[in-house]
Amino acid sequence: MSVKEIPHTSIPGANSKKVQNFIVHQSILREDKQTLIQCSIDHDQVNTYVDGEHTLLMKAVLDCSPNVAHEFVKILIEKKADPNKVSKDGRTPLMVAVEKNQLKLVKLLIRHNAHLNIQTSSGETALIMACRNGYIEIIHVLLNSGADVKPALANLDKFCESLSEDIKIFLRNTLNMHASKLRMLTENVLKDLMITSFDMQLGDPLMTCRCISPNESIDHDFYFPCPTNATEYNTNILLLALPVLFERNGRLKTKLDLKEKEGVQRIILNEVDMLSITPAGHFLYYITPLINELNNVKIITTNTEDQCKILICVYNITLRKFTQT
Repeated sequence: MSVKEIPHTSIPGANSKKVQNFIVHQSILREDKQTLIQCSIDHDQVNTYVDGEHTLLMKAVLDCSPNVAHEFVKILIEKKADPNKVSKDGRTPLMVAVEKNQLKLVKLLIRHNAHLNIQTSSGETALIMACRNGYIEIIHVLLNSGADVKPALANLDKFCESLSEDIKIFLRNTLNMHASKLRMLTENVLKDLMITSFDMQLGDPLMTCRCISPNESIDHDFYFPCPTNATEYNTNILLLALPVLFERNGRLKTKLDLKEKEGVQRIILNEVDMLSITPAGHFLYYITPLINELNNVKIITTNTEDQCKILICVYNITLRKFTQT
């Protein structure tokens, strides 16, 4: 396809940056790949709102036909387009790719560090949108990439009310199976960490396992209740902040060798700092929650080099006796 020449004089009052933006925008609307490739655009312009509402990357996701959207998005990302710049309506390019059921595009955006857990003003995430539309393949891709399952489980009925009961049951089972996989991993890690010194018994979790991404945000807030029986004699409350890698085959790999300044840096419970009890890293904490009240835990994180996620869970454990070694 030949390059379409758009003379600068055809744009009233244009400066060079506006011309760059205009040409790229037009190449997207016309699906003119060659012009898009050859047009240079400054980094500060590629992420501006071209129509008062959407970025150039979002326009490619919205307006390009499915067979070319993948290529156009890839080119724009190479030109430093931000995959996490939200539109004025609060949606991200990943959310729109999910709603358009473009699996290939969803995978591309995730590979380029699209944030999985951004919420719209109504509380929807990309995973909730996939559930609302019944896009099973995309649901599995999002879960196996580290999307937090709790918001989708908590809001399934609210956002998926138009789906049949059979489909909602299937979706809930799918989400619960993933949540169970995370819980099993955290329980096994806790047992491995503690069993060498203590004869311990794990109680039920006080908080559903949450999956956070240090590269999405530096602080993460969660709430959990603490019933009276969780603090009986010989019972302690542990918070596990477990670094994991989500591999492409859906398997989880623990990552306990993070550098000192990567991942979780502080755990703040009800505005009080908690101390880590593991000398090798910040991942295991004794905490002292308030009884019969809703407790706030704030996780402060820093970026990780390999895009690992952190599983956050709270357990009560009973230490029955000390084992001499």
